[in-house]
Amino acid sequence: MATATTQPEHGVLLAAAHETPPRSTASSASPSPPPRPSRPSLRVNTFAPGFIETETLLSRADWRSGRREDMIAKMPMGLVPGPAELAGTALFLAADAAAHMTGVYRNADGGFSMIGA
Repeated sequence: MATATTQPEHGVLLAAAHETPPRSTASSASPSPPPRPSRPSLRVNTFAPGFIETETLLSRADWRSGRREDMIAKMPMGLVPGPAELAGTALFLAADAAAHMTGVYRNADGGFSMIGA
């Protein structure tokens, strides 16, 4: 369900769900509670990107027959991103700017999971 990149020389472990789980199980994409790092300087962060316009998604019959437009209408940000548009989220969680963040699970789904959206 998730892919992980480990960079032990920088003390970063980053995981991102690459398939969208059902909304009721979105929080199960990341262990709860997050695993305790074996080294105090190791950071463990995850993010859930929601729908991503990949070749697999674009080839789905339901996506081509109107579901894409339906989802975009429900997204507060008004778009379904491609993989490159989510790279910044991964880079931020792995960057020095997030040096004091560990054990976080962040949605990067264009606001789709917001209450009332």
